[in-house]
Amino acid sequence: MPNHNSSHAAFNLVDQPWIPVAGKTKLLSLLDIFTGPPPERLSGNAVDKIVMFRFLLSIVHASSSIPDEAAWHALTPEKLAENARNYLTAHKDCFDLYDPERPFLQFPQLKEKGKEDSCSSLQVNVASGNKVVLTEWNLERSLSDPEKAVLLLRSTGYACGGKKYDSTVVLSPGFEKGKSGHPGTLLGAFGYLHTYMTGRDLWDSLRRNLLTSQEIEHLGCYPAGLGEPCWQRMPQGEEDSNAKQYKRSYFGRLMPLDKFLLLTENGIIKTDGIPYNDPKAVPMDPAVTVYPDKKENKTIWANTEKRPWRQLSAMLNFLQNNTKSPFFLSVGLQHLRGESPDKIGIWTGGAAIKANSGEQYMSGPCDYVESEFALPFVILKQQDQWLTSFKELMVELDNRSKILYAAVSQYHKLMNNQTGGDLASQAAARFWERMESHAQTIINLADAPAEDALKAEKLTWAQVVDEIYNDSCPNETARQMTAWVEANPKFNRKKGKNKNGK
Repeated sequence: MPNHNSSHAAFNLVDQPWIPVAGKTKLLSLLDIFTGPPPERLSGNAVDKIVMFRFLLSIVHASSSIPDEAAWHALTPEKLAENARNYLTAHKDCFDLYDPERPFLQFPQLKEKGKEDSCSSLQVNVASGNKVVLTEWNLERSLSDPEKAVLLLRSTGYACGGKKYDSTVVLSPGFEKGKSGHPGTLLGAFGYLHTYMTGRDLWDSLRRNLLTSQEIEHLGCYPAGLGEPCWQRMPQGEEDSNAKQYKRSYFGRLMPLDKFLLLTENGIIKTDGIPYNDPKAVPMDPAVTVYPDKKENKTIWANTEKRPWRQLSAMLNFLQNNTKSPFFLSVGLQHLRGESPDKIGIWTGGAAIKANSGEQYMSGPCDYVESEFALPFVILKQQDQWLTSFKELMVELDNRSKILYAAVSQYHKLMNNQTGGDLASQAAARFWERMESHAQTIINLADAPAEDALKAEKLTWAQVVDEIYNDSCPNETARQMTAWVEANPKFNRKKGKNKNGK
């Protein structure tokens, strides 16, 4: 990655390279992204992919009018890219990172009011302040201009909450701020799991996640409609007329401005920005899965111990309960019913975050998670039948995990090992790690599988259970062998001791 000095007079995102893409060693500019041949995928961690994708999606919405579904079908990926190029050329002055009067996504009025801090304070993986440095991965370092551009995109709507923000800075007269900054609108308390449609390449992926003006209106979540991108009319305060209008618009949800930022020569000034509602209420985020549960709505969180592919059933529940959440997926599938796509792809990911006393951070099992799948074409017509079959397979797979956990736990109980519970949990986790490579196979098998193929796949599940059980439960001594035989999943199923066996 080239090291651009931030003291340069300008760094324009339109023609300067800053976007990492898969399969390329060189960074691309915005014009490069929309100049053929199209890139296949964005690169980076899951959150960086999300914020860059949403930014590109905002550019496409700003450059292409899509009033209804007929207009959506008429908009080819090539036309989408052409419109984006024309828009970026015409609005190039909006995307300069260091413009003295209107720096991209920044608030120059903070210069006289806020206190300067290190950019590392906005990086969840960096040990800034008094945190302990464990590896080079969390070592504090200076950022290049391309990295600062991505940091701005990430921090305006996906930043962790906490006391790192200057709460004394208020740009709207009478507006009050708490001592701690709120969690990023796109992050939530523990890290929302985001879901997006994918296509043949980046242009096609952007097209598949476009909502028409009619759909935005019918959703009822964005009273200001599509609105106007923030870089064309930046708010001057937390609650001025521009801020209120932006928050009510679809653009205001694609790229929230819940943090006000300003890059400085040696760091960054940061404070809480526009206050947003919880996506579980309204307006709802189109990438977040929300479902009703008793008296309140709930959502799916990113979870390193329960990888995204294991939550696919919950993400696709709209096929049976008509909740239309997540919007990108439900509306995208509706669009594809009028076409013959080469595949129906989805990407899901996010960051698992811990929260304690208003502070958010990555710790322990927290990390970035992401998965990508290709759904069968039958889902466009026989969606309920496919989802029911898929859920049944996942229940059976979950039973195998429980059988393994119970067997390992019983073995170590017989051996008087006090850490048996932890070892059983580790064994179950290893089972799911092994099964992750089978995710696409399981998705395919839910669509009227051949009996031999289904039998062979389930035999593999049983073999993995046996392998992990043997690794977790030694059987060298006579005492070990006795416990191994008594707790063994095979013997338990025969004797009926394991409640989870069949």
